[in-house]
Amino acid sequence: MSKFKQLVPYLAIIVLSSILLGGIFEQGYLVRSDNSTHLLRAIMLKDNILAGDFTSWNYNDNLGSPFLTYTYILMYIIIALISTITTLSVSLTYKLTLFLTFILIPSLLYFFLSKNFKKLPSFSVSLLFIFHVATIQQFLEGMWGQYLAIVFLLIFFYYLHKNSRKLTYKNIGILSILLSLTILAHPYVGLSTLYLFGLYFILIIKNKLKSLLIPILSLLMSSFYLLPIISTNSWAVSNIGWGISSNFFEAIYKSFGILFSLQSLKTFTLENLILTIPNLILTILALIGIILHLKKRDNDLLKISFLFLIISFIIGTGFWFNFYIFDLLPLKNILSSRFLIIAKLPLFIFATFALSKIRLNKTIFYLSIILLLISSITLFQPDKDLLRTSENSPELNDYFKTIGYLQALDLTNTRIVFQSTYKVTNEGIYTPLVLAPHTLQTPVIGSWSDPIFQISESLDATRSRLFNTKNIPEEKLIENMELYNAKYLVLTENLELKNFTKLTSNKFIIYELENFNSDWVETNANYEIKQLKPPTIEIEAENETKILIKMAYHPFWKAYINAKEVEINNNNYLMEINLEKGIYILELKYNPIKRLYILLSLMGLLSALYAGYSRIR
Repeated sequence: MSKFKQLVPYLAIIVLSSILLGGIFEQGYLVRSDNSTHLLRAIMLKDNILAGDFTSWNYNDNLGSPFLTYTYILMYIIIALISTITTLSVSLTYKLTLFLTFILIPSLLYFFLSKNFKKLPSFSVSLLFIFHVATIQQFLEGMWGQYLAIVFLLIFFYYLHKNSRKLTYKNIGILSILLSLTILAHPYVGLSTLYLFGLYFILIIKNKLKSLLIPILSLLMSSFYLLPIISTNSWAVSNIGWGISSNFFEAIYKSFGILFSLQSLKTFTLENLILTIPNLILTILALIGIILHLKKRDNDLLKISFLFLIISFIIGTGFWFNFYIFDLLPLKNILSSRFLIIAKLPLFIFATFALSKIRLNKTIFYLSIILLLISSITLFQPDKDLLRTSENSPELNDYFKTIGYLQALDLTNTRIVFQSTYKVTNEGIYTPLVLAPHTLQTPVIGSWSDPIFQISESLDATRSRLFNTKNIPEEKLIENMELYNAKYLVLTENLELKNFTKLTSNKFIIYELENFNSDWVETNANYEIKQLKPPTIEIEAENETKILIKMAYHPFWKAYINAKEVEINNNNYLMEINLEKGIYILELKYNPIKRLYILLSLMGLLSALYAGYSRIR
């Protein structure tokens, strides 16, 4: 019976989470905000795994893009592997992984807190995570990848705190692997885990030299992921981050509002007040806990948690965006508000500390649990818009009709320019458009373009734009479509275009460019494209000339003429190659996998495993 009682808190977390998030398992894939983007990357990774192709180049995203190099990758690896092994659909696996992540965080919070404080206060405070309205919204809008990383951060925090005063090589091996997982799951959480380790290193760890193996081995293990980003940083766009506000003092007080989740009280209603009660309880208890700690300062966990809170909050304000002296620093690439999510974690620790000082009446406690159960069924149910799927969103009927019409067209050897609904129509918050290239198996310009890619700005199709131009002249539109080999145009507004044929019309209008000649390259030489993915072209050049490949330039593309490497030039973000006179084969290969990076990662992993499983102390 005692074992069952130990499981009760975890079972309660699962039941309450199921009530709140059960709606995601309706038929269809999640379409709100970032979900489609993450789903597409998982689908592509699975396709690559099944095809034995790990180059991670997405030919169908705009002009092509490296879909794994510049993003957090662990969530996609987990989803793709589970789907491949279990044969579950990627969409269902995505939902299951999201749901499991939501369950794991309060479960780990309870486990960690109960090892340092009384069980009843630990359980009570852990439940507050489940009823955190802003967190539920972030999960359902696709921002749960950061919380997956927080799962590993919590395990790292627990294990480091438990063993920090007497680190063994086994501890070091395990901690280095956990740190690597946080980096792969989300770089911001990886950074926060590094400065968490730094706090223990400065204040608690005695054998400092040996403990440095933790970040060293971790960074070695992450080499295959980090070094490609670092080596191509001159290609990627910088200064893509943003802070809380352009006004320094406004950024500070808004950061406090986000940290304590008080945004909903800007519109004061009884419903908003009720929904904010769990956050208010957490905030009040955390503030009491901080005050109690500052009076004594004799608890290592609280000392570390307080400093971790301060550092995360300072980064979360994004203060550096208000001062020009920081313009050249990498901090300009950070979305600072994401660190306020991390800064919330110490609040649970201080709230539990405060609550453990209060003698809880068990009758009142169990009545509170029953009240929370009832509330989860009624008051705390997520907004229906957050639970939208491709099968229960009638607003998307016109979009799916448009996709169906396009599928009936001859889409070989062409791209489609698709004007995004983002910030244009009410349906813009639902973004299955990002899946259009996969559904159509055709490159789509405007579906999604990561802001760090150099060409992204010139392809912008949001806010009623085409090629980053509002009210673009028809001549310029045709010029761009021919340059990027796009025959079809899908608009969210009805335009009178002289050189286009209107094919169909609803909320999306399909146009076909008249007298269009499909061409993936531009050159004066005679040529025959033997293969497009990746390009292999037979060339017959009477004179020295150039060839423009209508695909996005990236440093990891390599070109070979008769197996001899030649230089690829960046011509307005497209690939251009100088051709010599003669008859020969031009081959292009995309290869982000460097043997040195893989070797370094293997060295780090094997060293960590050896330390973890050996008897060395």
